[in-house]
Amino acid sequence: MRKIINCGILGAAKTGKSSIINMFMNSYFEDSYIPTIENKCNKLYSYKNKLYTICCNDTAGQEEYNCLVPDTISNVQCFIIVYSLNDRESIDKIQVYKDLIKSNFKSSNIMPPIILVANKSDLKNQISKNEVLELSKVFDAPTIITSSKNLSSVCSIFHLLIETIENKEKQIIKNCKEYKKVLRNLNQKNKIIKLFNKFIKI
Repeated sequence: MRKIINCGILGAAKTGKSSIINMFMNSYFEDSYIPTIENKCNKLYSYKNKLYTICCNDTAGQEEYNCLVPDTISNVQCFIIVYSLNDRESIDKIQVYKDLIKSNFKSSNIMPPIILVANKSDLKNQISKNEVLELSKVFDAPTIITSSKNLSSVCSIFHLLIETIENKEKQIIKNCKEYKKVLRNLNQKNKIIKLFNKFIKI
């Protein structure tokens, strides 16, 4: 059975969001910069002998179009936040987008799967690998260093996203089992208390 992954691609302007999507969908890198307002595209993709339909929802990085981002957030299940290794200001947007996700995601009680993408590794970098790893800890999100000019590098983004989603699902199942176990133990404890109280009254 094919699994659908509906993801939102967030990040500041000129971080390479659209280039990543274009390389993933079409194996083609567009060198010119064309600002995105909104764009949606799908791809049938196989990973570890499983078939997925990956739906990418590209969003605008320009502040004047920020009003459109909450609607995208409310209609997807997971997120890729992109920042640029040669632009420190793009890091500041990570928290902005995490806050938007928290405010607008359909389930306000659960944070959805989120990964960080440190893009443009092919350029002269201002941000070191150690800083990338530190950002992963600070924002509590798996991170990958990529170049949107490299297909293998871009595919690794979606491999990490799939694994993050599956790990999240496994954790939810585990938590549900533990919760049910606690409830069973609590019910058993209540039964014992009732029997004990009954015995006391005799």
